[in-house]
Amino acid sequence: MATTFAEEQLARVQDWHPILVSAITAVYREPEVHEAMKVLGKYGLGVLLPHAHDEQNRLIPLPYDEMQVEENLSVTFVKVDQNNLDIKKVGTIVGWRANADGTVDFASGCSGGCNSCCGCGSDCSS
Repeated sequence: MATTFAEEQLARVQDWHPILVSAITAVYREPEVHEAMKVLGKYGLGVLLPHAHDEQNRLIPLPYDEMQVEENLSVTFVKVDQNNLDIKKVGTIVGWRANADGTVDFASGCSGGCNSCCGCGSDCSS
């Protein structure tokens, strides 16, 4: 019996961290995620798996206090320090996601109230 591409991909990740398995499963099986991908696609965006690597080089969920940035063709992950984040020295943010509590602050670590995260002029602290 032939397996589908999705089944093969899901079989490959079953021993990964449960949060990552759940996320990858949702990409292949959840219509809500498919609809979100269509909306994101209209803006040239897509769905990625925020992850890091542990000491044994296994994939683990990317901590919420880290952000993905790119500088000089190199993608790195920067620990967000609420008191000492100078994004001008860090690079360009290339990974965004909602916070663990479902809120979105566009900087994944914005201290709030500075009105400079996205330029929208709203009060980030509300």
